[in-house]
Amino acid sequence: MQNNKAVVNEPTDNCTAANKTGANVCLLNWNEAYAAGASIVGGKAWNLGRLCRYGFDVPQGGVIPVAVYERFITYNQLDNSVADIIRAVSLENIRSDSVKIQIEQLHQKILHGKFPDDFIYALQSELSVYGLLSMPVAVRSSATFEDSTRASFAGIHDSFLNVNSMENILNAIKACFASVWTARAVAYRRKMAIADSDVLPAVIVMQFIEADAAGVAFSCDPASGREDVCLINANFGLGESVVNGSVDPDTYYVERATYRTLEVRLGVKQVMSVALECGGTGEQTQASGKGRVLNEQQQQRLSLLIGRVFAALGDLEQHVDIEWALKDDRFYLLQSRPVTVLPRYTEESIQDQADIWSNANFRDAVPMVISYLQRDSMMRNLNMTILAPFKDIGYRVKPGLAVSKYIKGRAYFNISLYQWLVYDSVGFKPEDLNLYIGGHHPDIVLPKSSPYLGKHGLRRLRTLVKNVRLISRSQKQRQRFFDKVDDFVGQFKNTD
Repeated sequence: MQNNKAVVNEPTDNCTAANKTGANVCLLNWNEAYAAGASIVGGKAWNLGRLCRYGFDVPQGGVIPVAVYERFITYNQLDNSVADIIRAVSLENIRSDSVKIQIEQLHQKILHGKFPDDFIYALQSELSVYGLLSMPVAVRSSATFEDSTRASFAGIHDSFLNVNSMENILNAIKACFASVWTARAVAYRRKMAIADSDVLPAVIVMQFIEADAAGVAFSCDPASGREDVCLINANFGLGESVVNGSVDPDTYYVERATYRTLEVRLGVKQVMSVALECGGTGEQTQASGKGRVLNEQQQQRLSLLIGRVFAALGDLEQHVDIEWALKDDRFYLLQSRPVTVLPRYTEESIQDQADIWSNANFRDAVPMVISYLQRDSMMRNLNMTILAPFKDIGYRVKPGLAVSKYIKGRAYFNISLYQWLVYDSVGFKPEDLNLYIGGHHPDIVLPKSSPYLGKHGLRRLRTLVKNVRLISRSQKQRQRFFDKVDDFVGQFKNTD
């Protein structure tokens, strides 16, 4: 096994920097992939380039850009076949047998097509320089529009693991090209209203990591919509068993603010994906399937890693999910993409009402775009400060609820959620609260009856009385509180 660390690869004579933007292109390294952009190398490869740029551990490798696919189609005289499908296939007729046969015929023609000799020689030279011909590689699709904020294409296009020899690499590249032309892929594009001409396949060729453990991780909980936790799925062996859903993996919920594991759900994990000696992968049963895949320290390290990706690639606004692999206690990132759909996480009583985001009450205190150095800790402090009074009066706030978030780097306030919390805790109506908050905001819809009727009304009266007492007490003790703040600041300034 070669050294797994990602390196900066320089272009060679066979594939110079000058022709890497033209038809003779063969392979771009991660830095070049980042510079080229997603329209040239596809979303998956571009995100790997971004990860490498920020210093994350990405396996050695590079990407064959979309120009190679376009040249391949023309070289094999398949332009008319592609044009016929673009013109004739719709979402309405995609299920018909004649259309499926038409798409399958193009699929087979691509699989049996040939590459120009000059491309083969140039690619072989590049792969040799990168050391990829002397090790197993992963050959993965990276189409334009793939892994974007609009569409993920998860599981739509093909990838191949543990590929050996130049001949097998070329066949895997053609299979990645062909996977764009399946009934499933075409139907997905029609459903998402994405033009066929906007989804062109680039292909990643990267070192295959024969992982001790692997899986996926999210900077949020994609099932509930909570944004204060990250979720990790893990199994022993390769991550293929987790990604394709063939196993019940371990699930770890880790608090993003503290990297403390909140919950562990151990999967059965009866099988694991492994590399086969003859190439490719397979599944085998495992006796240790009931054991924990990641220890607590590894959970913390991986949650810190996904938090860094969320900051670097998502600006702490667009949540991300990653594919990861653990080899010899070292984490590698194999993929990163945006979380395209996240359920709305709010109080059940206003689930059917829209969120109203406003900078009222923030535009004076924090009017600027917040720097990345402060952004994560500042948002945690804002949410903690806003919700603290509710906890002090004994009102139960839904775990992980966020009343603030960033929109293009600026802090905003969820007025509708805050209106509900104040109403349900002490009975204040939105029209009265808006006078205190400032700004001009619509009121959420509430029952017309008095907020102090019934058992919920009695609860609100009790918390209202407690709130008044706490305000009175805090006024009497304010100087003691100010002294505590001064002491804390003094200690903090003298802390390394």
